[in-house]
Amino acid sequence: SDQTMSFMKPRISFIGDLTADLYVNSNTVKLGGAALNSAIWAKRKGAEPFIVSVVGRDKAGAAFFKKLESESLPLDGIQQKKGITSSIEIFVSDDGERRYGTWKPGALATYHLRQKDRQILRKCDAVVITVYPPYLHILDECMQLKRSMRAKRQLLFVINYGDLNEFGHGLDVPKEYQDLADILVFGLDKDCDEALINEVQQFVRAENKFALVTLGKYGSVAWDGGTSYIQSAHDVTVQDTTGAGDSFLAGFLITFLKTHNIQKSLQQGTILASRAITKIGAY
Repeated sequence: SDQTMSFMKPRISFIGDLTADLYVNSNTVKLGGAALNSAIWAKRKGAEPFIVSVVGRDKAGAAFFKKLESESLPLDGIQQKKGITSSIEIFVSDDGERRYGTWKPGALATYHLRQKDRQILRKCDAVVITVYPPYLHILDECMQLKRSMRAKRQLLFVINYGDLNEFGHGLDVPKEYQDLADILVFGLDKDCDEALINEVQQFVRAENKFALVTLGKYGSVAWDGGTSYIQSAHDVTVQDTTGAGDSFLAGFLITFLKTHNIQKSLQQGTILASRAITKIGAY
């Protein structure tokens, strides 16, 4: 079928931020953000990625358009709005662990899906949404899209809530939008978030959901209802963990769309994340 053929080269839309990463230690700027990071890794892995996002009418916005062209990524889903492009401060410690400073979401805060964007999403096999409070309304707009498609070909919705710090470090928001998510994604700290990790597992089992949790140096775990899958991290020299989760998710999802084998998908996600963290920058 057409759908099976598309999975040989999965079509994946990445909704999220295009953010200028301001590396404070070295006083350098790298173009990043979850949508760009994941799309670049997905393309390297053989997928057909699309980015649905927004930049401002500033130097950084113009730089993102040039970057997308240089990576041969489509521009159709990129809006340019009045205001600044999203930017964030990044501090990298000696062991390669990154810490975020001030984030200025800029144009993201007033960003909505256009009809053009919905058409892009409808043509895909999966949509990955890396969501933060300033554009949480995008989930409502995707919910409307999912309802409108119910009788037609199903679109896999993957929602990445990151470390949940922006959402009160709890599951209230993921629970509110659980009907949208086919796969819930979190990036948690096993040393600090044990209770939250257990809460995710209980939620997944109770609601028969699929959740994927990256755990940094402790690897990753996935729960499909009551079934658990565990993957250890690779032992590599860490330079910068920025974008580790984005690369992991690209590798996981492409393999999952092709095989539906969760363990193999975790392994492929780990391989990409291991490559990402051995150099400065997300890709």
